[in-house]
Amino acid sequence: MQKLLENFSNEFGRSGVEVFTIEGRIIIHLLNNGSSRIKELLHASGSSYRGFYLAIERLKAKGLVTADIDPNDRRARLIRLNEIPEQLRMMETEC
Repeated sequence: MQKLLENFSNEFGRSGVEVFTIEGRIIIHLLNNGSSRIKELLHASGSSYRGFYLAIERLKAKGLVTADIDPNDRRARLIRLNEIPEQLRMMETEC
């Protein structure tokens, strides 16, 4: 588990995202659950409303996530990872 967290941290660290921050918790949630509504992600991040939106904007600015309209409820937004780095894909198959 330690090696997995270390690899995860290193891979996203290259994109300027620290794993044990709000951004990291958002990314971990998206990796585990796929696209998620903002309310669900806000709860999973354990952060304040303002902190969460600042984190989402930082992730969007780095090109790691996008916000799309939920096709099932056009009032809601879905956040999704743009691309899972190759190193993380390999780690997923190992686990």
